[in-house]
Amino acid sequence: MSWLNLLLEETDFVETPKQWIYWSGLATISAIVSPNIVINKGAYKLKPNLYILLMGRSGLGKGFGPSVATKLVKMVDNTRVISGRGSIEGIIKELAIVKAKENGSIPFKDARGFLCSGEFASSLYEAKHALTILTDLYDAHYNPEWVNTLKNSPVERLRFPCLTLLSGANQEMFDMTVDKSHLGGGFIGRTLLISASKRDHSNSMIRQVPEVDYVKLACYLTELSKLAGTMAWSDSAADVYDEWFYRYREAEYDDKTGTHDRMNDHVIKIATCISLARKKDMVLEYDDIVDAIAACSSLSNTAKKVAGMQGQSEVSKHIKAFLMVMFNAPNNELTRQQVLQKGFGDYDSFELDRVIETLSQTGFVVQKQGGKDIKYQLTKTCIALWDKKMR
Repeated sequence: MSWLNLLLEETDFVETPKQWIYWSGLATISAIVSPNIVINKGAYKLKPNLYILLMGRSGLGKGFGPSVATKLVKMVDNTRVISGRGSIEGIIKELAIVKAKENGSIPFKDARGFLCSGEFASSLYEAKHALTILTDLYDAHYNPEWVNTLKNSPVERLRFPCLTLLSGANQEMFDMTVDKSHLGGGFIGRTLLISASKRDHSNSMIRQVPEVDYVKLACYLTELSKLAGTMAWSDSAADVYDEWFYRYREAEYDDKTGTHDRMNDHVIKIATCISLARKKDMVLEYDDIVDAIAACSSLSNTAKKVAGMQGQSEVSKHIKAFLMVMFNAPNNELTRQQVLQKGFGDYDSFELDRVIETLSQTGFVVQKQGGKDIKYQLTKTCIALWDKKMR
């Protein structure tokens, strides 16, 4: 069983949206492995550190995932955990300090850290330059040394900074914290915005109050913390990534947030965390890439919506994109994963659900189970109407 599945199983009793818990799990793995593991990109060595913001209205449980992640990363104890309210100056100072343990050993001398809090705006007060600095620190592969030389401040040097961020925000606090200069390809282009609008389920937790087995969850993470080196690619993983990459690279996509242009590295980082959640052999496999592409499918659209750069999507536009994908498929049939891959940037998983619901009601598509994945197939009625239209 994947560690991410174990996390979802252990926290199944909470009402928090499952996608927030899943992405909190990815952030947990990212914080633990990022300082020691790289993916060779030729021009640079990519680290799987992630910036994740859980987006949704107050009261949905944004704080639960970060609280679990904070506790687990502290238990593993291989990186700094910076939580609660603080200034960016305080965060830099904390990253610069080399601390010895009680036995005198020094666990690490680099500027690794996990910035984790339930509410993003309150975690960075007086944050005029905070997002600019966080944007700088994200690119660990370009920053073997980051130097703070602000006027009237002591010079602070961060050696090999590697920062992972996990927090939550509602739209109002997001708008207050993130100004326009960071919406167009800076901080937001590097940050994965995970949106949810409703609870996973209702549970009063009065008659039975389960508890998360943190020791069980931390056991596997401790083993991950011992890994170091470069991730390898299986042939099937490289093939499916290239198939997706060249189609995605050549497609024209209007995204002023910069999320789409950085999607290739986002996919690799997430695939690395997914792979390490499954096994410790440091080899990226086919399923890791496919799952990462599916997980990323909604990120560009979410970023544009949250940043106020796109209105509500019209389902007709997504239906057209879906039909074009299906008409180009053998026998007009594809799995859900294939549909999300081939329509990457045109619709996300939530919009695809609306498309399938609409086309199912009109009798234009049938949905069936094919092995472990759902399959979609266009009906004869839909194909006949299309042929008539083309003639």
